[in-house]
Amino acid sequence: MLTVHGKGNSMNQTHKVTKDEYAMFVAYCKTLIRKLGLNDWHIAFFNTMPNGDDDIASLVIPCVQGKIAQISLNPEWPEAVTDEMTRYAAAHEICHLLLSDITTSSLYGEEIPSHVRRNIDRAEHAAVNRLVPLLLKELS
Repeated sequence: MLTVHGKGNSMNQTHKVTKDEYAMFVAYCKTLIRKLGLNDWHIAFFNTMPNGDDDIASLVIPCVQGKIAQISLNPEWPEAVTDEMTRYAAAHEICHLLLSDITTSSLYGEEIPSHVRRNIDRAEHAAVNRLVPLLLKELS
């Protein structure tokens, strides 16, 4: 999940993601999926956010048992979407997909205390933040 900061400007205007920007996001995701060997996943792409989460720029919802995932790009951003932003969002979500087998397995089973869940989430985001710059080199 990638958060959008400053949703809307002082006039409460947002940038609506264009078809070309969305297509670029999907193409970047597919490139990284291929490069990382995640071809065993069945992925549906959406230009809407589940649950109407306005402050999330992009999101992946994986189901590791069936290797099915939903990757969403928020249709509204607080500013014009640049190629760099699109590449970053794609790399961020594909990193989460890459790690989903590990993170989901570590949370499976008995009731997991909330502090353990938070620690796993922090560790996952730390790994994602380290991997994204490496993947961005693949897209440049």
